[in-house]
Parts: sequence; C-alpha cells; structure tokens
Amino acid sequence: MERYREKMFAIAFAHLRNRTDAGEIAQDTFIRAHRALGRFRGDSSLATWLHRITVNLARNRCWYFFRRRRHRTLSPDCPLGKENDGTFAELIAADTPSPAQESVRAEFSDLVASCMERLDASHREILTLRNVLNRPYSEIAVAFNLNVGKVKSRIARARHHLRAQLIAVCPEFSAESENSDWFEPARAPGRSALTPA
Repeated sequence: MERYREKMFAIAFAHLRNRTDAGEIAQDTFIRAHRALGRFRGDSSLATWLHRITVNLARNRCWYFFRRRRHRTLSPDCPLGKENDGTFAELIAADTPSPAQESVRAEFSDLVASCMERLDASHREILTLRNVLNRPYSEIAVAFNLNVGKVKSRIARARHHLRAQLIAVCPEFSAESENSDWFEPARAPGRSALTPA
C-alpha cells in the first residue's frame, strides 16, 4: 500500500476530480485487491493489476454520479478551487433562462440520460468521460490505452449512436435538423446590420 497508494490516488483523482472520492477509490482498490489476491494469476505486474482495479472503480463511480445528476448539484457557493477564492455563483450570468427554457433543458437532459443508458457500455463510458466529465482527449487515450486519433474516432462513433437513439425517441432530432433548431436561444439576439428592419 505504501508503494502504490499515491499512484492509485492520482489515477482516481484524474477521473473524479474530487480528493475525497479519489481517496475512497484508492482505499477500495486495495480492499478489492486483497480479497482477490488468491485469483491473481500474475499475467501482468501488480502495478498494472492495481491500476486496472482503480480505473474500473473510478469509472463506475463516475457513471454512478452521472446517473444521479451529481454533476448538476454543486452549490453555487462552492469555491472554484484551493487557489481561487471565487465561487461558481460569481461566474453565472445575471440573465436567467425562463421557466419554459429551464423545463426544456431539464427534459432534454433527462432524454439524453435515458438514451445514454441504452448505449453499450464502451460508448457510454467514453461519452461520460468526454462530455460529462470534460476529460481531455489525451487523458482518455491513457485510460483506454489508445492513441488520441482512435479516441476521437470512438467518441464520434459513440455520438453517432447516441444521436440515433435520440432520433428513435424524438424524430425531430433527425440528421437534417441543426442542433440550434432544438432550443430557443437563452437571450433574444441583438439587432445586427443583417437583421431586416
């Protein structure tokens, strides 16, 4: 544990971006490894085996949080970070969306979540890392042991499958429609030189 604890913590923290959760995952890694030690065949090094356990536990935790919308439940008074005393509330624009816009966004988020659950695990996992947790391509490439080009290709394929699920449920999301057609803009667009009088 002394040899690998910090490394497992770093791996979990890279996935979760939360020190408490990362600490729990690192601890759970050693508990799982201890319980399964009799089944460890030695096909890989101990470090590789622990790494895989940590990654799997962290991914499961990410998906658990996503299904419960934890990523949308941070307090606006939560600090931006240890080095920054600012809060999320200070970043929020004063113009708030109308109740109708809020309702549409909530319905769309629920629809996407239900369609995500219909995807196969690999598509769901890579989309969660990229679109929900905003992980960079390079980090996802390390997690999946792929090059960045393959990661981008898999993400594009997963998005295609997600869109197909959305179209099956709501035909208005057909391939001919533009994403901007699905929502009203949050603010009324300003008059421009191209806008007819």
